[in-house]
Amino acid sequence: MSKCIYTGVDESTGTFESEEHIFPKCIGGVHTLPKGWVCDSVNNSLSGVERCFARDNPTVALSRMFFRKMGRKKHKNRNLIGVFKNTNNPEDFALGYISDGVPYSINQVCITADIPIAEGSVVPLKVIVPPSDTKDHTTQITELWEQLCLFDGKMCVIKDETIPLNMLLLGYQDTRWYLGMSKNQNEEQASASVNALIRKMITTQTVDDLIKMGTVGRDKHQVQARFSMQTNLYEVLRAYAKIAVNCLARLKGHEYVMNESFNDIKSAILTGENIQEHVCIPEGSNTLKTILSKFEQLNLGEKYHSATFFCKDGILYSEVALYGFDNVYLVKLGTAPEFSMVDAYICDWENKAEYTLLDCVLKICDHDERLP
Repeated sequence: MSKCIYTGVDESTGTFESEEHIFPKCIGGVHTLPKGWVCDSVNNSLSGVERCFARDNPTVALSRMFFRKMGRKKHKNRNLIGVFKNTNNPEDFALGYISDGVPYSINQVCITADIPIAEGSVVPLKVIVPPSDTKDHTTQITELWEQLCLFDGKMCVIKDETIPLNMLLLGYQDTRWYLGMSKNQNEEQASASVNALIRKMITTQTVDDLIKMGTVGRDKHQVQARFSMQTNLYEVLRAYAKIAVNCLARLKGHEYVMNESFNDIKSAILTGENIQEHVCIPEGSNTLKTILSKFEQLNLGEKYHSATFFCKDGILYSEVALYGFDNVYLVKLGTAPEFSMVDAYICDWENKAEYTLLDCVLKICDHDERLP
């Protein structure tokens, strides 16, 4: 019979249609727990936690800019948008994102906010569209114009101290509008200016005007990129704790994690209450990485994720490390029923594989290697 390891509900009171990845799919998780171990209500209620973990957690969001694409298809196109500054031209700014370590601008218009617009005159804009192998600039500007005609005034505001006070950057990407503005500019006034200028533009001008008057930014430049994130630390801590519990379930089995010793950590994951009492950033480095780095024959990717388990003073802990980083999150799981040795679970997302510590030992033994 199906029974949720987090809530204890079974098939009589819950449904079990969705899969639960051991490491979140959004960071490249490969394997799932057996169906029936995590109920749909838990998956649904924690979807926002995973979304915050993937998009607003600097460790994940910044890593996804530079490492090859991973995760769910629906997550791939939601890039973190920031401010680009042309290092060769201090007055040249744009909104953009980084993918696989390469900066890309988004479709946008650059508006000089303090220029008065005379009656009957066109709105002075600089049009910026990214290089494309499939569309010419006329098509790209036409598509931008169509979106401007549907502009509803709703924008994600990006404030940056390097943007000049009189400059506004209005860009469109993945069904969202973004407004880049000076950190010292009044947001309400800037939003009002943008709305007024866009309304004037679409009522007095045509797409041909936009094509003729716009300066199309297509050249490649050396840029400085600046990004800002507002992170809910408690949501991030819940996600790390959930990874630890999932990995423990994979290593020790369903009945083991159903032990009441783990009720407090599971409650903190589900509700967020007192999560800071269970998860922290300890001093020291990633111990597992230090050990496994001695065995090249494991052929692990450089940026693998891991959850290491150990018992201290009768309490079971897990060190969760992502992307091979030395900094780890320490999760206090609860008392350790029948846990007497170090164990670990590894997600080698670069090679689309996952291993237990025993799997690693067997691979090492196959090569007749021994611990030093």
